[in-house]
Amino acid sequence: MSAQELDSRLDRLEKAFAGFSPDLRLARRYMEPDAASSLTKSRMVLEKLVIQVYAAEMGHEPRKPLLGDMLADNQFTRKVERRILSRMTGGRGSDCDIRLTDICVSREVFALNWDAEKEAFELIDFGCRNPMLVNGKKVAGRQLLAAGDLIITGQTVMRLEALA
Repeated sequence: MSAQELDSRLDRLEKAFAGFSPDLRLARRYMEPDAASSLTKSRMVLEKLVIQVYAAEMGHEPRKPLLGDMLADNQFTRKVERRILSRMTGGRGSDCDIRLTDICVSREVFALNWDAEKEAFELIDFGCRNPMLVNGKKVAGRQLLAAGDLIITGQTVMRLEALA
């Protein structure tokens, strides 16, 4: 995405969420000189927004205003329309959501995207030295996953399980 496209999206967000405008602009200013700080500031904006949505939907402030705790609250998440595409990264890196200790794995190897419309996870292989395998077959960039799929990277074997 170009800087111009990003600024255009930011303008639309500022119109929809005027109260977050200064924080959004601050996060954008940090993007090029300090991407990690920009990500932290963006997460803070997201947490503030989720706290407001939580309070509006539940009729009270969250007991713990932490993003993970609010999103783990089933009573809250059942009230929110599931149109949001979730993304988790996996690898050895400390910033990965799915942290692997396998020395044969790169810092950031893959991403898992949840698409509520498709009701499926999509595995995205970042093209590291060791190929990603799903059920023994090499992943060519992106692949939809199903419950029970075996995912292999380096010497790590993972199984995608469905929650009942």
